[in-house]
Amino acid sequence: MNMRTVTVVVLVFFFAATLAGQTKVAGKQHCPKPQALATAEPGDEAGHTMTLEKSTCTWLIPFEMAGERATAGTFVAFSESSLHRAATHGTYVGSMENGDQFYIEFHWTNLKNGTPAETVKGYWAFTGGTGKLKGITGKGTYTATENENGGEANMEGEYSVPEKTDTNPTN
Repeated sequence: MNMRTVTVVVLVFFFAATLAGQTKVAGKQHCPKPQALATAEPGDEAGHTMTLEKSTCTWLIPFEMAGERATAGTFVAFSESSLHRAATHGTYVGSMENGDQFYIEFHWTNLKNGTPAETVKGYWAFTGGTGKLKGITGKGTYTATENENGGEANMEGEYSVPEKTDTNPTN
């Protein structure tokens, strides 16, 4: 075999193994209106605000990963809003029934016409986890509806966790 053929074969097996390790995940959660930890107006235009916010969410339809179900989680996010644009970027720390945790970063941006959007679409990605979820990777999308009392987010995507190796093999 020439080097090009070997490289192609290796890449095919790598991508096949990567795709085979992905598991679908979906869920829905409810988050009450976030607590504004700090808000500031930059002063460049009327109605432009930047806010650091926090909320604790409950799962209406929990994520199920590695044989466990998600129970709740908390997010801290930076939100920016003006008459023309709204954007949020944050971190979510979720808890599983067995006490393991998973970490997600999320973001969305919405162009608007002077009124808040009732529905936003965004992206999320796992950034880590503990216990059975240590080394978790994956990503997905979400659609959230919001009102003055909070909102609900429908999330879907894929994840994988590294296979556990026996660190204490018997001879």
